[in-house]
Amino acid sequence: MDAISHDQIKTIKLKANVKYTKKGKIKVLAKVSKSKKAIEAMKGMGLNVEYKFYRSTKKNGKYKAIITKSKPSFVNTKGKIGKTYQYKATMIFKNDKGEVVGKTSLKQCKMASKKWKKVA
Repeated sequence: MDAISHDQIKTIKLKANVKYTKKGKIKVLAKVSKSKKAIEAMKGMGLNVEYKFYRSTKKNGKYKAIITKSKPSFVNTKGKIGKTYQYKATMIFKNDKGEVVGKTSLKQCKMASKKWKKVA
């Protein structure tokens, strides 16, 4: 297996997208906005990709990891009505042994925010 370079990872740009589900929960999606070819090349090397999602209650506040998924989306089911949450995501690249061989940083992801609303 080829080695993954730090420069390859630095080129990856993510964007968090959020929307309401039919039940009023918040669905968060991590979308690759740049370097899709780099990610495909890494997958071609046999690397698995996981997405770690983060949430903050302040725009420039500290982000707390809330879940890691193999798919680029998840539904946030917990929040306070009327509170606005900011979301970001990172990508984690693992080899076939499950060892982390690289990951993106939070700075590589554009934040998305959504206010928790009451379900009618």
